[in-house]
Amino acid sequence: MRQPKTQIYLIPYMGLSVDIFEGLVLTNKEFKQWYLPWFSPLNGETISAYAARMLSKIKHPTERCVIVGAGFGGVMAQEMSKQAQFKKIVIIASFKSVHELSARMKRMLVARQFDFIANKLLDDDNLRTEFLIGRAGLKAKQRFARYTFNFDKAFFKWAVMQLFTWHQKEPLKDIIHIHGAKVGVIPIINIKNCIVVPGGTHAIIPLKSDWFNEHLLNLIKGNPLQYEYEKI
Repeated sequence: MRQPKTQIYLIPYMGLSVDIFEGLVLTNKEFKQWYLPWFSPLNGETISAYAARMLSKIKHPTERCVIVGAGFGGVMAQEMSKQAQFKKIVIIASFKSVHELSARMKRMLVARQFDFIANKLLDDDNLRTEFLIGRAGLKAKQRFARYTFNFDKAFFKWAVMQLFTWHQKEPLKDIIHIHGAKVGVIPIINIKNCIVVPGGTHAIIPLKSDWFNEHLLNLIKGNPLQYEYEKI
C-alpha cells in the first residue's frame, strides 16, 4: 500500500508573508509543502490561544505533519507542538528557550517596555528590518521589502509582546534547530544543539534556499547531512 505523503507546513518570520518561502521546493512523491500565514490576533489573545487557532488551519492529521517555523514562526511552531503531536518540529534562525536569547534581548525583556520597543521598531524602517533579518546590505533589504508588503502593525505589536514574554525555560525535546553562523539577532554563541549553515544570516530562508532544498528533506527523514558541518 502506498504510504501517505508527509505534509510540511511552513510558518514565516514575524509578520512577514509566506512569500519568504518562495525559493523552497519541498514537494515530491514523499512530501508536500503548505503554508501557515499570520492572521490578526484577537484582543488580549495569548500565544497559546493563537497557536490553537493556527493549529485549526492544518488540513491533515498532525502526526503526518512537519512544522517548520522561521524566527518568531519557530516560537509559534513550538507552542503548537504543546497542543498536538507532530512528526517533526523544525525551527530556523529561532530559539528554544530564554537562555538562547542575546544579551541585548534579555535586557529588553527585563525592562518590559514592550510597547515602546514595538513603536520604535514600527517608526523606523531600517531598525525594524535589522530586528527582523539582522544587519543586511541594500540588496537583501530590498528583497525583504517585498515580504513586508501590507505590514500589519497590530500584529507586529502583539508579536513583539509575545516574543519578549515567552518564558520557555527548557528546550522542548526532539527539535531540529537550523541556525546561520552569522545570525546577529539571535547570535550562534548562545545556541545549543543546532545545525549550523555556513554564512547564514537571520535572512537564511531566502538567501540560502539552495541549502534547504538540498538538505532539509534529508534532515526531516533523519538522514545525516552529506557534507562536513559544525553541530553545536
